[in-house]
Amino acid sequence: MRAVRGVRGGGRRATMTTCPTSSSATAPSAARRGRGRAPTCRAPTPTSPGATPPPRTAPRRGSAASWTGSDVVAGELIAYIRRTVVVGVDGTEPALRAVRWGAREAVRRGGALRLVIATVAPVFQPMGLDQVGPSRARDAIAGAAVESLDEAADVAADVAPGVEIVRQVRGGSAPVALHAESEWAGLVVVGTRGRGPMRTVVLGSVAAATAATALCPVVVVRGEIEPRTDRAGADTAGVVVPADGSAAGRRATAFAYEEARRRGSGLLVVHAGCAVVPPDDRIAGGDPQVPVRHVADPDDAESALVTASSGAALLVVGVQPRRRSLGGPAGRLCRSLLRTAHCPVAVVRTSAG
Repeated sequence: MRAVRGVRGGGRRATMTTCPTSSSATAPSAARRGRGRAPTCRAPTPTSPGATPPPRTAPRRGSAASWTGSDVVAGELIAYIRRTVVVGVDGTEPALRAVRWGAREAVRRGGALRLVIATVAPVFQPMGLDQVGPSRARDAIAGAAVESLDEAADVAADVAPGVEIVRQVRGGSAPVALHAESEWAGLVVVGTRGRGPMRTVVLGSVAAATAATALCPVVVVRGEIEPRTDRAGADTAGVVVPADGSAAGRRATAFAYEEARRRGSGLLVVHAGCAVVPPDDRIAGGDPQVPVRHVADPDDAESALVTASSGAALLVVGVQPRRRSLGGPAGRLCRSLLRTAHCPVAVVRTSAG
């Protein structure tokens, strides 16, 4: 509280007390008899310097906006979208294996499972066949795509009951479709190869092209995918990552550590071409629930990682694509592991520059 000198009235000086937290104050009667009026005491508004915002009340149950602000609500929504797992679908068995793996991963991440199929309408028609109208051809392709998505959704629901499943049909080539999906997804999952009746997501070298251009990590499902858990439900199959001090290697190691934490398993760091583990290359684990083990293998990187992938839940490699392709030594190693590893392979891409 402080005293304020008021306006002269009748030769006398009136005083009043002000309170910063009071909305109004009553001036003395002596000040009202003068030619002026004593200043009133008003609480500072939120726009005034040094103002304190009014206390916030608890939000209504079920309301979109809460006392934390719309920006926090939007942040939570974006975080949920970032946990989405996108799976390429084409109706083949390799794609369905990718759906099974992706459904379990969506449960571990606490996000939605997004099943995507990309279709390309035929441009040319073989000679000797009756011409089919464009609309009829599009309807046939769309119908086949919907049937493949329905089958994949049933497989995902059997593996992970309760997971949110979103189905999406995209036009265009598979790499372009998956690249667009990877902009907001947390993970893109594809099979090793596809041989569907139409040009769809997992076909030919789509897995390598997606791994080189996607804006998020890509998992190519191959090898053993059935989870192996102990009595407590923890995954006994660990996550494998090569020891690599580059920017791509550090990012791959961080991704592998987080995947091991989600599974409740250990992390195996492979030091290829070494007789013993270099002391400076050891990774200090910050979570006691994720034991980190280092092994040295005198063989080359591909042989050492293929051996370590036997019985593993996931093999993680980091790459830095060159000209939208898996070039360089790391890229060549990644392409080899996509063909020879005994478990699913996660490709963590690091943008150039």
